[in-house]
Amino acid sequence: MSQSAIITFFIIGIVIVGGGAFGIYQLIHNDDVELPQEEVSSTDLIVVEPPVLPVEESTVSIWQPNVSSTEYENSGDYIVISTSTFSTSTLDYREYEEVPVTPKIPKGDTPIDPDLNKPTPTIKEEPTSEPPVGFTAKQLSPYYQKIGFSLNADGFSVYGRGELGDKKVNITGWRFKTNIGETLIPEAVNYYDSSGLAREEDIVIGSGDTINGYITVSPVGKNIRLNKCIGHLNNNYENNPRFPSYCPELYDRNELIKFSGRCQSFIMSLDSCRKPSVEELNNTLGYEADQCQAFFKRFDYTSCYNRYYWTSDFLGNEWRIWLGAGIRIDPEHDWVKFFDKDGLLVDSYIY
Repeated sequence: MSQSAIITFFIIGIVIVGGGAFGIYQLIHNDDVELPQEEVSSTDLIVVEPPVLPVEESTVSIWQPNVSSTEYENSGDYIVISTSTFSTSTLDYREYEEVPVTPKIPKGDTPIDPDLNKPTPTIKEEPTSEPPVGFTAKQLSPYYQKIGFSLNADGFSVYGRGELGDKKVNITGWRFKTNIGETLIPEAVNYYDSSGLAREEDIVIGSGDTINGYITVSPVGKNIRLNKCIGHLNNNYENNPRFPSYCPELYDRNELIKFSGRCQSFIMSLDSCRKPSVEELNNTLGYEADQCQAFFKRFDYTSCYNRYYWTSDFLGNEWRIWLGAGIRIDPEHDWVKFFDKDGLLVDSYIY
């Protein structure tokens, strides 16, 4: 080998050894080498909160992220930045109203009314009094001992007791039953006029009202409700018992001043329901009879009815009904029972 070749190999060896040594040095002192970095802004990161939009009472705003987003992550040597935006949507509560649920009917049970707002049906009032012998509580009328009755020499009476309170009860069609027969409460004329054309209607009574029934025939051909003029009928009909004689005056005091003193004294001395006969006028007044007799033409039921029927206190609280032979009662002893339209016991009477 020539001397030049040896020198060449020597130089190559020195380069190889030097390069390796330099690489080892770089590995050992790596931290001392400052590598170029991307410029990072020293400005503080500002995060802007999304604006709050006004929301109506019936709505609600919901923040929802879009596909793009912004995030900041500090991993020491580098920062990862991503962007994010938000949007709002509005929900209307009215779109989510409750849907009424119809309750299911249990099998084998009483059906449930789906109309929950339907009013509760009125429960029939049960009497609290002890039932008489031979009857149970279920056989007693709701008006048991609230409407009573009694027997008397002329017939019977039905009356509303104070326990009725403000209630009014239709008793037409209610039934009397004795040991030997039975009969029904009939209708009656409410506003009786002397024409006899007024129709009969159901009898409705309340607390303090009375129905008096008679085992005879009506003198006026009708069952009637008494009124403040009814006493004038005693001048035209013979009936027993007689109608009450409480009639209003049919004249004003100023109407009498044109008559003589004797005539005025005679008029004011009379019962307000009584119409004097022609003979009585002649015997009492003599030659003045003609003048007074003309005045007394107004003293009858028709004149009184036309004058007062429209007043609030015209009607009385008593009805009179005549059953003829419609009810049979044992004159010695009997058990009379009074039933309502449903056949429930209202009252009973033993004698």
